Amino acid sequence: MISIAFIGASLTIPAFGAVKAGATCVKAGSTSTSAGKSFTCVKSGKKLLWDKGVAIAKPASQPSVSPSPTPEQSGNGVSQVTFLNSPEPLNNCRVPDARTSKTNVPQAITYPVSSGRQPVTIPNTGAVNVAIIPIDFSDVPGTQAPASIIEPEITQSKKWIEQFSNGKSSYNFQTTNKWIRAAKASNFYIWTHPGHSGNPISGSIGGPERSAVDIATELMQSAEKDFDYRNLNIVFFVYPKNIVNIYDAVTQFGPVQTNIGTVNVQINATGAWLYQSNFPIWAWFIHENMHPTGLAGHAPNDGSTFNIMTNQAGASLVLDTWDQATLDWQAENEIYCVSKENLTMTDIPIQSLESLSTIGTKAIFLKLSPKEVLVVESRKYDYWSQGWNGYPGLPKDFHGLLVYLVNTSVDMNRVESTGGFAVYQSDIKLDNGIYRGPYSPEFKLNSLVKEGQVMQSSGISIKLLKAGETDIVRISKS
Repeated sequence: MISIAFIGASLTIPAFGAVKAGATCVKAGSTSTSAGKSFTCVKSGKKLLWDKGVAIAKPASQPSVSPSPTPEQSGNGVSQVTFLNSPEPLNNCRVPDARTSKTNVPQAITYPVSSGRQPVTIPNTGAVNVAIIPIDFSDVPGTQAPASIIEPEITQSKKWIEQFSNGKSSYNFQTTNKWIRAAKASNFYIWTHPGHSGNPISGSIGGPERSAVDIATELMQSAEKDFDYRNLNIVFFVYPKNIVNIYDAVTQFGPVQTNIGTVNVQINATGAWLYQSNFPIWAWFIHENMHPTGLAGHAPNDGSTFNIMTNQAGASLVLDTWDQATLDWQAENEIYCVSKENLTMTDIPIQSLESLSTIGTKAIFLKLSPKEVLVVESRKYDYWSQGWNGYPGLPKDFHGLLVYLVNTSVDMNRVESTGGFAVYQSDIKLDNGIYRGPYSPEFKLNSLVKEGQVMQSSGISIKLLKAGETDIVRISKS
């Protein structure tokens, strides 16, 4: 058995020239050491660059026990540890759906994604076909090129699904850079989201509230000369940004009559609510389309700012690892799984979910019982939490561990702090204040484990030994 400290104590890489952060490198995932740091070659845009580097740990006075680490080949052909092999298969920690009823939450809350009561209507592997149709109206003509609204959302949506599905799923978009005129004025295309009370904008003109299917049928007929509806999974109508009469953003699955017959699609459309709040449209698009892909979402802690499925307008727009594992989107060795009865004190290197890096461990799953799992994730200010076009992200100094308990016997998800199938854990000894993200409820930071701090939960001790590009987390029985 080897301690994580063994990395710094025994593995070295010959110096064939100093490695510097930001310098170009050759192979993504390769590693090298220089000046007491371990550097990893990561993809940044279209370039391969050395990351900021991680200080190499020194041997601990009481080495912890850990499984044999898995080596990665560095650019110089020498092995360097980047993650630990999971001591147990992931399926040991993907506990089955233990609900006696699936009335409140019809989608999946655990693997497999087909375990929910509601059928999966968007595939979670392969290409998902999306038509983004720019629609304007006689009373709201489009004045800017549709591409100025659409292209940034396409780019970010593609980047997100490539990373969080680990290439297992992708979006195949078709669109046009011209506005397609609707047959009627804008107030004839009003859809009200369940639970909303109508249009609060002063001066808006009301009209008949229509179903999403009726609206989509009419608008897709207007666009049929410019779009191919064969094999379509999602249709997304984008309106001009100065829209007023249409407030709620449409999201509903249904059968739409088109020139090629009935097409069963997820129907999405923008509205003044999205534009006026400056929400990331791509994040809302992904959130709404992950539901028909099978995810229940809205847990842990509905509305929390740390997961695109709890809050499409949160500060951290990642997909948490439990949802990833539900879709079977995790990469090999991305999740460290161990049952509580088999747990020994172990130090585990872990990377934040917000990082663009796809190398190394992203979460620890601790199986407590046949229906309960404790999940540990590293969270910080990074790419997926840096904000979007003026919309705020996490504070730049935000860094720590979030721990949540999953209980697959609970048929509830839309609760802020207690009662859902997944709930963030807290420790009263952690006095880190309060954080309130954009468009989210207050979050007590005694649920955040900072460097040097320990959280006790379900008879397990979780300590953040070191915070950095790669965190070192110590887990043990309390």
